[in-house]
Amino acid sequence: MKEDAILLANIKDKMEQALHKNMLTNSLFLDSRQRALADSLCKGYKEPKALFYGGYPEAERTVGIFLPDYIGADDDAQLVDYFVDNPDDNPIALLRISKDTFSTLDHRDYLGSIMALGVKREMLGDILVRDDGCDVVVSKSIVKFLENNLQKAGRGTLSAEIIGAESIITPEQKTEDKLCVVASLRLDSAVSTAYNISRTLAAAAISKGIVSLNGLQIQKADAKIAQGDKIVLRGKGKVIVKELAGETKKGRLKILFQKFI
Repeated sequence: MKEDAILLANIKDKMEQALHKNMLTNSLFLDSRQRALADSLCKGYKEPKALFYGGYPEAERTVGIFLPDYIGADDDAQLVDYFVDNPDDNPIALLRISKDTFSTLDHRDYLGSIMALGVKREMLGDILVRDDGCDVVVSKSIVKFLENNLQKAGRGTLSAEIIGAESIITPEQKTEDKLCVVASLRLDSAVSTAYNISRTLAAAAISKGIVSLNGLQIQKADAKIAQGDKIVLRGKGKVIVKELAGETKKGRLKILFQKFI
């Protein structure tokens, strides 16, 4: 896809800037598929170190952060510590949006109101909706603009203020563990078992392109899964391969799935 080629060219350009100019660089916000593509590219190079950061640990939309050698952050927690000490280097900011008491607004309403101001989607991270408003992760370059201009969504009135990362309110994510027995580590077998559908329906869903593995659309039913993989069946939610839990006495494989409900 042309869009993918452009994305990867931009990512590589940011990597080269970080490496040759010895400076922190970043991409715009990436969705899970774009992140998977970028991550695959980055893993082909020893330098610079690349991390994906979205303002809080479970963020779906993230920016790629490319680190010069003088920044010794190896994970998100260390990157956050670096940004606490060096806030000017942090490319993202958080905006708290409060709404009136009578309107009912959802994710689409908030996203639409922001984009109606001329803001592109790649400047926006996750929108974490609550009953009284939402917290929005945004590119730092537009946060003041949004604070000053975001006043309505649908028929509702809004107010916005910039907040610190420590103040973000993330929704409670409910999960349940499900121990399953499968014949193999094929993707169609995992989808069938995790989502309680037939193997035939699982294979058909994969063929139709409505199953993703680690953010990428996979259309091969015999693709192999591994511990830590994220599987999404469109319209049916997300599961994580939490653990490959050994074999049964008959040699079948046990998988512990974490289901998001």
